[in-house]
Amino acid sequence: MHVKTGYLTLLGALHLLFPLQPSYAQSLRPTLDSDAAQTIIEACKRKALENDWKMAIAIYDDRATLLAFLRMDGVKTGNVRIALLKAEAAASYGRPTKLWAERAEKNPAYLGLPAFPGFGGGEAIFASDGTLLGGVGVSGSSDSNDAACAQAGILAAELQFQTN
Repeated sequence: MHVKTGYLTLLGALHLLFPLQPSYAQSLRPTLDSDAAQTIIEACKRKALENDWKMAIAIYDDRATLLAFLRMDGVKTGNVRIALLKAEAAASYGRPTKLWAERAEKNPAYLGLPAFPGFGGGEAIFASDGTLLGGVGVSGSSDSNDAACAQAGILAAELQFQTN
């Protein structure tokens, strides 16, 4: 009988020290979901069609994992690879790829970094509280057009990108 009482006392003490967490507890941290990713892609596609641009559009989550992708008709294979690289870099570093391209002009060693495209058109995606959600990479036109397309998509999803 003493062993059973001691065991129950120990369990009670452990419960006070380590309260059980419900298994269904969810993180309150914002994330980029597939619906938001599709909104970004569709808005970017609309902007591209309005301007007669042929774009590859890639969306990566905050873990730098591909979440969504669109290759518009007529996009070259090289642009597909570049869009993927831009999105991965923006998601990995939390910065627009234009910033890294500017730094690489001054210090070419930046070009040796992993997932480093060396040109604009990749934008980090942020929640309204500043949490990094991922990145979008666009390729098929000029760096500035690629970036404008990415930014239009981010704004359509009611998310944010770095403006400085």
